[in-house]
Order: sequence, then structure tokens, then C-alpha cells
Amino acid sequence: MGFDGNKLFFIAILEILSAVLFLVAFAVFFLTCLVRKHRVLLGLTTEFLLLVIVTVVRVAAMISVHSSVTAKLLLPEGVLAALL
Repeated sequence: MGFDGNKLFFIAILEILSAVLFLVAFAVFFLTCLVRKHRVLLGLTTEFLLLVIVTVVRVAAMISVHSSVTAKLLLPEGVLAALL
């Protein structure tokens, strides 16, 4: 009782579609926060939280695989966090 090719293709399409829709939802949220003045602080707070999560995941991945390939991205992220 396994998956046939059509089901696997359908599952792959759904995974890609859900990832794209997730990113589009973030974009719509941030655009809404830019347009409405009373939501600017919410947008900045969400951006800062997202930045912290991405940085923590990146550092944890660097530590777990003993790699420094993405270390060059930590400086711009730190500057962005300082500006927020």
C-alpha cells in the first residue's frame, strides 16, 4: 500500500503551493502594515520577530554542521536588527 506517481506529484504540488501562499500572506500582511498608519508598529514588531527566528535557526544550523558558510549573512541581519 504505497503512493503511486500521481499522488506523489499532487502532494509535491500542494507543498509548493502552500509555501508560496505562506510567503504571499506575509507580503500582504507587511503591505497592509505599511499602508495603515496604526499598524506600522505591528509590522515592525513582526519583522523583528521573524528576523530573530531566522537568525537563531541559522546559527543553530551552523553549529550543528560545523559550517561557517552563512556566517557572512549574520552581519547584515545584525545591522537590520539594530535599525529596527
